[in-house]
Amino acid sequence: MGPAVGDDGERPAPVGSGRWWLGAVASGLALLSMASGFFAAAVAAVLVLRQAVRGSRSWGSAAPVLALGAGWSALGWFTRNTGAFQAPLRAHSVADLVGSAAQQLAWPASGRQWEWLAVILWSPWCLLAAGWLRPRRAVGEPPPALLVGLGAWVLLQVGACAYSRGHDAGPPVSRYMDNLLLGALVNVTALGWLVRAEGAVPVWWRRLGATLWLATFAVSLAVMARFVVRTELPRIRQRNERAESNTRHYLATGDRRWLSDWNIPYPNADVLIDRLNSPVLRRLLPIDGRGPVKMGPLSDWAWCCLRQGRLLAGVAWAAVAALGLIAGFRLRRTDPRASG
Repeated sequence: MGPAVGDDGERPAPVGSGRWWLGAVASGLALLSMASGFFAAAVAAVLVLRQAVRGSRSWGSAAPVLALGAGWSALGWFTRNTGAFQAPLRAHSVADLVGSAAQQLAWPASGRQWEWLAVILWSPWCLLAAGWLRPRRAVGEPPPALLVGLGAWVLLQVGACAYSRGHDAGPPVSRYMDNLLLGALVNVTALGWLVRAEGAVPVWWRRLGATLWLATFAVSLAVMARFVVRTELPRIRQRNERAESNTRHYLATGDRRWLSDWNIPYPNADVLIDRLNSPVLRRLLPIDGRGPVKMGPLSDWAWCCLRQGRLLAGVAWAAVAALGLIAGFRLRRTDPRASG
């Protein structure tokens, strides 16, 4: 809903325009992207409400955005999917919730001993948001509302993830780090805006603070990359190799004891077995992972060849050869030396 929000110094998209509807549709599609996708509409509604209260936009243009944001948020809340199997993964105490959120906000630093870095790494956005919340700004342009909104959206995602997956207050898993990467980009952008903006703090002080912040972020990123390459990836590779071996043994024997430990490619053995036993999914597996090969009609053989790429490769080579022959004949007919 960015076009409908705009910045304090920029006119938002008129209600009902193409840009306005583009933002409205995008905020609705966010409901399908993740369980907490409705936060996008909620953040946009809060930004527009703040603009209307401050007088930087009229209540007439703000009312449709507020109604749309409330509608999308309500739809996302009441249609969210929760299951009993997710209960053990949730934070069971305030300590779990705070610890999980702190480790996410301290990214790329990893480990409970570095949770305090969250205060430093999120300080640019906090300063930007504090300036945006001021009733009036004496000098310079106001902080960009969209940047404030993006940071708020990331914080809401961090809170949702800490609640739904904070059972052990552990570090964030890789599939949730796209939100953390966006948070880092927001803070880098906020840092650049703070350095360039007019204010009472001398420029050289701001540049020194920005340099120290960038150095802290770079060192944290380097330490994390070193840990991932040297420790985490080899460990994951060993586990994946054991999971693949166990899965192959199950496909060859049908003995579910091979899938009885935690070294399997899916955390629920019953669900995994149900999927592996599906004939449709079996046909998608590599030949050496499907079990005994059964001879069948030509259609099965054609599917087998196509799945392995042999038939497709043969057709491609035949097409290339045919095109080469056609091109050769055309060149021969147009070459005057060939006719003489």
